[in-house]
Amino acid sequence: MGLFGFGKRKAGEEPVSARERARLEKLVCDDLRRRGYAAQVVGGRVRLRRGDSQAELGLDNLALMLADVPPPRWAAVVAAHLDNCFAGDAAHDDLDARRGDFDAVKDQLVLQLWPLTQAAQAGDRVVSRMLLDDLPAVLVFDTPSNIVALNRDWLAPWGKSEDELFTLAAQQVRAVSQPKETRTAIGEGLEIVVLLEDPYAATWVLHPDEHPGLVGPHGVLMAIPARDMLVAHPVTDQRAVGALQVLVKLALDAYQGSAYNLSHNVYWYHEGRHHTIHVQPQNDGIAVSDADPLFEHLMALEEE
Repeated sequence: MGLFGFGKRKAGEEPVSARERARLEKLVCDDLRRRGYAAQVVGGRVRLRRGDSQAELGLDNLALMLADVPPPRWAAVVAAHLDNCFAGDAAHDDLDARRGDFDAVKDQLVLQLWPLTQAAQAGDRVVSRMLLDDLPAVLVFDTPSNIVALNRDWLAPWGKSEDELFTLAAQQVRAVSQPKETRTAIGEGLEIVVLLEDPYAATWVLHPDEHPGLVGPHGVLMAIPARDMLVAHPVTDQRAVGALQVLVKLALDAYQGSAYNLSHNVYWYHEGRHHTIHVQPQNDGIAVSDADPLFEHLMALEEE
């Protein structure tokens, strides 16, 4: 584990061994059969069927969740994960029954950041917008049991523009999100702020000015390695260059160890604008690019 307890899995490394993967597949299939489903593994995914109902379940996120869990607890984690999956189906059915009445569902509308690959797989079925240059924000419903994506087909009877919906969702996610905050000193007068244990923690990257103590005199450097985490450094002076190096390493560790990873890039927010600093893991280290605007700003401070 790293300085902040983040995982240390290397890029491209499988979270569990082949033998552990086979055990995971058996646990999932056995649990589903106890629930009355026929289940089999095909191409690394579980196909389940009951009556005329059929579905597929991916196991990659579950494997990541189990990577640091002692084997005796695996069955309990699998059962809880499947409970959550089925609760999500029930939440979707409840929303579907009320979808024609905007006033009946509007209070649950929030937004969530998704990886590009996930948004691409969902396609036009979801309502998304690029609020950062490398990550889409997706409109979702926050229900007591799960988070359910808004289906684009539901928009027509509402008579609301997407601008109106994103404005409402952004306001409401700020009210819903209550992340745990930790602050760790990394040098005299320097600190790393971590927001975590909240499914919408990463959305604070969109509006850091509204989170107390997150933005310094010269903005804030932020990483959102996972949906439930934001790692930040309030920029006060030229020492932000050293803080950036720490942030990059922490973000990569967290990204590689998360079941719900988002991005290993870093974002500099200053005077109401976001600038993406691209971070790319390589065999011989880490490549950082597009940081010139930050460096030029910090150099100008030294000349003042």
